[in-house]
Amino acid sequence: MPRIGRCERSKSLSWVLNYTIVSALHGQLGYANRENGENVLFIDRNHLEQLELEIAEYLLTGDSRVLTAIMLGYTTLVSAFTSSIFSTATRTVAAQYNVSTEVGLLGLSFYVLGFALGPVFWAPLSELKGRRLPLVISMFGFTIFQIAVAAGKDLQTILLCRFWGGESN
Repeated sequence: MPRIGRCERSKSLSWVLNYTIVSALHGQLGYANRENGENVLFIDRNHLEQLELEIAEYLLTGDSRVLTAIMLGYTTLVSAFTSSIFSTATRTVAAQYNVSTEVGLLGLSFYVLGFALGPVFWAPLSELKGRRLPLVISMFGFTIFQIAVAAGKDLQTILLCRFWGGESN
């Protein structure tokens, strides 16, 4: 019986309830009373193997949320790293482009501004199309803008790409 409990936890509660109702209608599940009067759910061994295969298929297909969790973890790591790494280069950027350190600090400020304004665009798209599509699109845009920051020849390009990189993230 512990195997049934493990299987039930791998699906959502609504799935387990729906499966239980459908299976009971088809005679695959049964109920028994223990000596202490407690009701117990049981399943035929033939159907248990089928249930385990369905759960394994569910976990290994695109319905799994593992890929989304990995993408979110990566996005969080990169967001924090990218916003703070520019602060160590503020003086170098200011010296290279012959501007004050306050102007050099605009790279960090624009990134944080873009980071604050990004959810205004990405949140509605996420509600309409799901979570995965906006994540993939925004991470692609973020990557392109970070490459543009690295290849930027002037300060204006760096500052604009920092803003759009923050907005995409």
